Amino acid sequence: MCLREERLRPFTLRFGTEATERAWRRYDDQASLGRIRLTLGLALALYAVFAWLDLAIAPEVARQIGWIRVAVCTWITSVLVATRRPGFGRWRSALLALTILATGGGIIGMLALTSGGVEALYYVGLILVLMATHAFRWLPFPLALATSLAVVVGYDVQLVIQGGVEPPVILNNHFFFLSALLLGSVASYSSERSARMSFLHALRAEDERARNEALLRNILPEPVAERLKQQPGPVAERFEEVSVLFLDLVGFSAHSAAVAPETLVAELNTLFSELDEIARAHGVEKIKTMGDAYLAVAGLPVAQPDHAQRMAAMALACLDHFARRSPDGPLPNQVRIGIACGPAVAGVIGRSKLTYDLWGEPVTMASRMQVHGMSGRIQVTDAFRRLLEHAYEFEYRGAIDVKGRGPTATWWLVGRRTQPGRRRSRVGSGQPAREDALAGFALVTGSPLEEPGAAAWAGDIGSTGGEGTSPALRGAVSCPARL
Repeated sequence: MCLREERLRPFTLRFGTEATERAWRRYDDQASLGRIRLTLGLALALYAVFAWLDLAIAPEVARQIGWIRVAVCTWITSVLVATRRPGFGRWRSALLALTILATGGGIIGMLALTSGGVEALYYVGLILVLMATHAFRWLPFPLALATSLAVVVGYDVQLVIQGGVEPPVILNNHFFFLSALLLGSVASYSSERSARMSFLHALRAEDERARNEALLRNILPEPVAERLKQQPGPVAERFEEVSVLFLDLVGFSAHSAAVAPETLVAELNTLFSELDEIARAHGVEKIKTMGDAYLAVAGLPVAQPDHAQRMAAMALACLDHFARRSPDGPLPNQVRIGIACGPAVAGVIGRSKLTYDLWGEPVTMASRMQVHGMSGRIQVTDAFRRLLEHAYEFEYRGAIDVKGRGPTATWWLVGRRTQPGRRRSRVGSGQPAREDALAGFALVTGSPLEEPGAAAWAGDIGSTGGEGTSPALRGAVSCPARL
């Protein structure tokens, strides 16, 4: 049951669910422990101090009454010691109910020993017991009521056994007993109900806070969420090195037109949740989804020296994941992926709807790499390739015309190096990288493919994948701003 729907049962004041009731008991056991010890000590002191009355008003039976007081005080002391034990909570109600019966029974025993009107001085003690039973909220309300009624019944049994008490006295005594019982019951019921409702409100507030924190952590990276909790206000940071990935489903529009809305949303939710798991496994932060596109970044909100390795590993894992998806499913099983790296700014925007977003050249270039990419391939910038050329294999695609940048050298991320210095052709195409290089020469230099330098350039690229390239190519690849 949701805490918002939790209710108290009218008479027993128990919570509707056992889990909430157990939580209340654990809380009340701790919260009331000091009060219980205080009242037990007070009961012990009163029971012992009033022994001087026995000598004054009933000296002939003072010895017998003294033994009753010793027995009751011994019991109260043992319960007081038990409150120091770890398992007291399990036996709390039973021990305290027996304590009430012991104190009340002791006074009833004193009444049985006295006569000649002296007993009237002792029966007032029963009223104190009844009031204390409810005033200090030792017991749950139903048990407190049952225990106090048992004390009154015990008094009645004593009257029957002793006999000789005038009816008006009996009526008078029961009037005060029942009045004390009624007033005490109302007080204990109200007190326990108020305490339980306060506990329930606190649980609801804690549950709401936990929900809000969970929601905040789902929307924002955990370090950013913690920062907002500690210091509410604008959040913006610059990161000198991050890697950004854009992933887009190929042919999504055509597929989505033939799929029911409920199925489409459910499939997208499943797919993006799977991508979230891949990102989490590689220490990559998802930024957002836009339609059928997925944006993620490595290197923030906590700087990561290996951000490029993390992003390359995630991109390859995404390709493997889509390769295992059925081509006959409601969503495409082909994607284009683009990756770029460089400095970026990240921050939280919005008031009623918070969003953690990313800005900078790597975001733009990653998007361009994806848009100009090919199905089932990972296109990366030259800057990203340089960070990983020692550990991953790349194939030179050539120079492509990037909006806002002009001709720009790009590469395909193929996979991890299997042997140092060994490279392979583009995955799945069978075409050597030399053909891409020829096209790149024509786009970058504006010269025809028959130009003598084209063959030399393509030879450099095809044989070394970029290492030992001609000066013209090295300038084009390492300094994109010149293109």
